[in-house]
Amino acid sequence: AEKARFWHETFDRALNEGAFRIDHALEDGRILEISYSPLLIEGQVAGISIFGKDITDCKHTEMLLRDSEESYRAVFEQTDIGILHHTFDGWILRCNQRYAEIVGYSMAELIGMNLSQITLEGDRSECATNMDRQASDEVNSFTFEKCYQRKDGSILWTKMITSIQRDRQGRKLYLVAYVADITEQREAKKSVAAATEALCVSEVRYRTAFQTSQDLITITGMEDGIYIDVNRSAFAMLGYERDELIGRSPLELNIWVDLNDPQRILETLRKDSVCSNFVSCFRKKGGEVFWGTITVSEILLEGVRYMLSVIRDITEEKAATEALHHSEERYRAVFQNSSDG
Repeated sequence: AEKARFWHETFDRALNEGAFRIDHALEDGRILEISYSPLLIEGQVAGISIFGKDITDCKHTEMLLRDSEESYRAVFEQTDIGILHHTFDGWILRCNQRYAEIVGYSMAELIGMNLSQITLEGDRSECATNMDRQASDEVNSFTFEKCYQRKDGSILWTKMITSIQRDRQGRKLYLVAYVADITEQREAKKSVAAATEALCVSEVRYRTAFQTSQDLITITGMEDGIYIDVNRSAFAMLGYERDELIGRSPLELNIWVDLNDPQRILETLRKDSVCSNFVSCFRKKGGEVFWGTITVSEILLEGVRYMLSVIRDITEEKAATEALHHSEERYRAVFQNSSDG
């Protein structure tokens, strides 16, 4: 009865309204595009012409393209990483909301602007060179740090990954940039450098920097690694009290996750007198782990050699970097699926 009603309704529509087309799903899953047209003989309707075409594959392709487009928009708009599409000479084609927030402009303002307008003067030449090298196929992608001048005049540092977007024939379309704000991390590095310099100036300034720094600062024996002194941040970062650390070594307390790391640091220190920004994983008293960069230098206290170590927690920065690469991989996969469709 339902099938009969369907054909009856479509015939009536053709007779009353004229020619039309509809998509009709069959029980076996196929989809037909059916065209209805009244047959006229000497101006009178004598019947109905019905033509059907199997459009199952086309409909499935449309669905895949629609799903890919929706996934692409979700990645583009909802990610915490700034995404920018621009030409090989720096003209902005599109960007997501996060990128607009990073540089301090609205998305509408950015479209049609050139990157040179928001790039700090000292970085413009390097950025132009990078784009030229990608335009000439010398390299496919770059990872670098770049300084932006925001709309309000403030300066902001970012870490960027730029790569070439190509069509299915391999022709270059534009550049895709993934942008993460690293201003706080750069300021933190300056803080570490300032703290180290303060240690070398005077005992008073050393004690101030030592105790008030938010980074973990320790003084350990050169050969045995035993803690001689630690600052307050060590207690919060590692979870130990002062008397649990002094007189013991990181190896004894099982603080190093990779037991090869202290040996690598010591070898570098003996060769260069300093080991800078060595990335390692550390274990807290409760068993939790965190990632940090450790800078170790040799110091003399009353004629005795010790190691001064400054550890900065980079767990969040490392997670952001991994998210940056993950977003790039997701974006590429979505874009490729959309292009293939």
